Amino acid sequence: MVALHLARRTVSGPLLRLPGEVKAVVANGSAIPPQMIAAYEAAEYRIEADPPIVLRMGQMSEPLAGLMVDKNMKSAAFLTACNPHGQMLGAADNATRTAALGAELERFAPLVLPACGVDPAGRWPDEPGFLALGCPPAIIEALGRRHRQNALVLCGEDAVPRLVLLR
Repeated sequence: MVALHLARRTVSGPLLRLPGEVKAVVANGSAIPPQMIAAYEAAEYRIEADPPIVLRMGQMSEPLAGLMVDKNMKSAAFLTACNPHGQMLGAADNATRTAALGAELERFAPLVLPACGVDPAGRWPDEPGFLALGCPPAIIEALGRRHRQNALVLCGEDAVPRLVLLR
């Protein structure tokens, strides 16, 4: 079997290429409004770990790097199932979607930690999600699309969070 490589447009950095993943070029345009992309870029992604980890776009995370080395993982991704395509849902709907995503991630990722996307300005409600370590990026992207997400956060071995647009 030939390994294919996909090139993925990231907003916070150059094309992200992780060894062994399939890469496809994403079109230059996006259906996501620029202000929403800016909000994703400004968000904090808080991971329930010991010690807690806070991810910020484009900033290497020493705690995440340490966790990845300790657990022998080459990638990590933050993903939520809340508010599909940026449309606000009620708490019960979001909780159901979060539980479904968690169950799916448990099938594909060796390590899944609870996490939350937080708007530091407080204009958008917190979105519960997960940090999935060691799950192939192609599977993470497929899950993001299945749960109708605009974007997700992907970290390679460098432990630098990058926004990956899904539409």
